[in-house]
Amino acid sequence: MAKYFFFSGPQSGNVNPTLAIAQGLVQQGNEVIYYLTDEYKNVLESTGATFRRYDSVMKNSFGKSQTDKQDLQVSAPWINSSLVEECEIVLPRVLGDLKAETKPDAIIYGQMALWGRMLAEILQLPAVLIRPTYASNEHFNLLQVLHNTFYNEEQKQERSATFAKANKEMHDLCKRYDIKPFPVTDAMDYAEPLTLVTQPRTFQYEGDSFDGRFHFVGPCILPRPDSSHFPFERIESKATLYISLGTAFNDKSEFYNMCFKAFGDTPWQVVQSIGNRLKLEQLDSVPKNFIVAPHVPQLDVLKRANVFVTHGGMNSVMEGLGNGVPLVVVPQSGEQMLSAQRVEQLGMGLALHPSDVTISKLQQAVEQISNHSSYRERARSLQQDIKSAGGYQAAVDAITTYIKGGASFAKQRY
Repeated sequence: MAKYFFFSGPQSGNVNPTLAIAQGLVQQGNEVIYYLTDEYKNVLESTGATFRRYDSVMKNSFGKSQTDKQDLQVSAPWINSSLVEECEIVLPRVLGDLKAETKPDAIIYGQMALWGRMLAEILQLPAVLIRPTYASNEHFNLLQVLHNTFYNEEQKQERSATFAKANKEMHDLCKRYDIKPFPVTDAMDYAEPLTLVTQPRTFQYEGDSFDGRFHFVGPCILPRPDSSHFPFERIESKATLYISLGTAFNDKSEFYNMCFKAFGDTPWQVVQSIGNRLKLEQLDSVPKNFIVAPHVPQLDVLKRANVFVTHGGMNSVMEGLGNGVPLVVVPQSGEQMLSAQRVEQLGMGLALHPSDVTISKLQQAVEQISNHSSYRERARSLQQDIKSAGGYQAAVDAITTYIKGGASFAKQRY
């Protein structure tokens, strides 16, 4: 069987979509060696992969939201010099390991892990790219859409200067390793001969325009064991509203308190996940019809939910729609705003701009979705598309078929 080196950016939104793929490869008898930071050791080893650690300069730069503001966060803030620094850390770590062992048969890497692309070129190996967000081509370019839509002129100039600096540093690093230079912005718009996109083609903007390099396998989700003794009996027989802002933008006490006022003492049974960046005592008094916790078993709650109020992170959007649950999306970043617009465009929910969110608008959005069956019907339609896409098994099958091409795929890199 094959040996794979696996890489991802050290952030849950990028790691989570890869876990089921890693496990699926292991279950087929392959060896998977995954390089990541210490906080992911247990979850990676639970997939059967071999964990190898490195110290990251990037992990602390994710999810720094503005607690007291409701503006959309600047898009793709991690495309800067720290991305090049991460490459400089990981490359010698991996190449040093290879002095004492055989090369892998292929590299699998997430879009942020440009060191994976570099290693594939240094070692002349086939590579698989995993995109946990929208793919880009000549018809839809995610970075360009974000840049043109969510930046003012001053921000555009500042970001262009940031890109230029990082691109120069990446150019120099590529030259040092004797590979063809590429810009750091390739993190958003490059495609390998096999590029796995963890959403169905029908959700992708301009989905029909993407060629055979792109495999829209849909969300690749592992069951997440729960030991929280969640009171499922409270949501079995009542209309359930689930509220979560994910893991990166969950320090919004004002928003959570607004939800208390909007849905407290109503017929809704509300489940609200607040993460670990706020303590419960920092919030107002919790209404009796609310279950509030740092973490809840999201997949199991969504199986029972009627409406999902979400920040619009791609993993959460796919998990909600994968359970046929219509969404109210309150995006916290430009990319999430695109998902909010896509959800509304496809009739699977409603979008609320964070600067416009009020108690009454939250109430109206949830009421509109719960009173009109078309939202759930369309969400269930995408649920079927997600099932048809194949998920992690389709991803594993595509990788296995691709790697059988061996050297011929590696040659396509040049």
